Amino acid sequence: MTDLDLLPAQAVPAHMSEVRISADAFLEQWQAGTCEFLDIRVASETRVWKMGFGLAIPADELAGRLDELPRDKLLVVACPNSDRSGIVRSYLAMKGFNAKYLMGGLLGLADTLKGKTSETFSLRSGK
Repeated sequence: MTDLDLLPAQAVPAHMSEVRISADAFLEQWQAGTCEFLDIRVASETRVWKMGFGLAIPADELAGRLDELPRDKLLVVACPNSDRSGIVRSYLAMKGFNAKYLMGGLLGLADTLKGKTSETFSLRSGK
């Protein structure tokens, strides 16, 4: 059986909670150090807006950089909305990674972070 044969089961699991994570749930897991954030935007996008935390590996470079990803943590994959991150999540799952895409994408995460202060929350404290 090839990776392509496994695609339907990986791309459409029994429950959507297996493939996606809310911004709030991601932030809880990041603070606990149980996940890694993966920004898959291309260089032209990250030049305009940097996240300042997690890993930044463009989707088109991912196949050659899988060795940079942790296998012992949940990977939370993100792009501006979540269009590309869903596709990349399926690819990573086929490669044996525990991965979910960020619901609402980076824009949704930014909205969730509005109003939080450094005293109550820090993205830099993820382990």
